Amino acid sequence: MARQYPLLRLLRLRQIREDQAAAQLALSARRAQQADARADRAQTQFLGTELVGETNNSVWTSMVAARMAGRSIMTDAMALAQAAHQERDEKANDFRAAHTEVTILEKLEERFIAQQRAEEDRAENVFLDEIAQRSTPDSGPESGPDSGPEGTSQFNTSQSSPSQTSPYQTKNQTTSGDAR
Repeated sequence: MARQYPLLRLLRLRQIREDQAAAQLALSARRAQQADARADRAQTQFLGTELVGETNNSVWTSMVAARMAGRSIMTDAMALAQAAHQERDEKANDFRAAHTEVTILEKLEERFIAQQRAEEDRAENVFLDEIAQRSTPDSGPESGPDSGPEGTSQFNTSQSSPSQTSPYQTKNQTTSGDAR
């Protein structure tokens, strides 16, 4: 049975962190869009107000105060938008870092799986080689192309008569067989 990837729990933890970082990035991106929309509205309102015509002193003072408040609102909205963009950029960096960690661990997992497969293939090849060795007959004098029907050699030297000599017998064996 194949071993389990030893860094599997760490990979799962990093994937959870990556998912959390992605969710935080999406949330901060939405906040940045909302802050941009508020800043645009504040800027539009501020630019839409004008000091026109001749008015009395109290009306003019009120209009200046409203314009100053509008500018303050616009400045605050732009600062909030800038802060939201910075937060979004930080969350994007966090997400990239988490994604990189997950990618590294996934590549290590792929290598581990490839090593496991290679080990399994080697073990299977060794097993098949052993089976092949067991099923093929030995290449000794008892078997082979010159074997008889029951696996005995046609050229058995112990039972050969002087007239039947094996091509495998040496000259001394033939001579000693003739000397009988």
